[in-house]
Amino acid sequence: EQQALSRSFSRVELCQVPVVYDDAARVAMACVRATQAQSKPVVVISLGEWSGSRLRIETAAHNWDASPGLADNSGEIRVGSEIIPGAESSIGFRFPMTEFFSSPRLRALEPLVSPTPGAFVCNHLAYQLSRQLERAKTPYLFIHVGRESEKRPADEAQALAEALLFSVRGMGHGR
Repeated sequence: EQQALSRSFSRVELCQVPVVYDDAARVAMACVRATQAQSKPVVVISLGEWSGSRLRIETAAHNWDASPGLADNSGEIRVGSEIIPGAESSIGFRFPMTEFFSSPRLRALEPLVSPTPGAFVCNHLAYQLSRQLERAKTPYLFIHVGRESEKRPADEAQALAEALLFSVRGMGHGR
């Protein structure tokens, strides 16, 4: 079953981005551009970590950085500022959520659905990427993985892979 899922995706690119406000989106978009040079990405997914115990599927990002008392990996703390001055305050993710949630394996994990990835680097990255990928009409989604999860990482990864496969198929790609 695992091999069948992995064969369903023709190519998967992984890029690790720094937990640094102004570098995260730049590094992620460089990865997307490198992939675009070879083929158009079907979807772009960002993963972050949060202190909870379940997967948290984000639905929008916001034009606001605020992490009083919490520094990014470069030591920067943001106490409340627009990410892009004058830009829209929120942007929803362009992603086939109905197809994504049609995966029985994902539904069995009972993920949380959240309207915001917070106000730390995850939100900053999600806001920047969603704006840039919207222009290219590339579906984008941000998912937080729970640090305190009692689920096996392989089970969560398998559930996400299946949900992504449902999404891609629903968009007319894949088998």
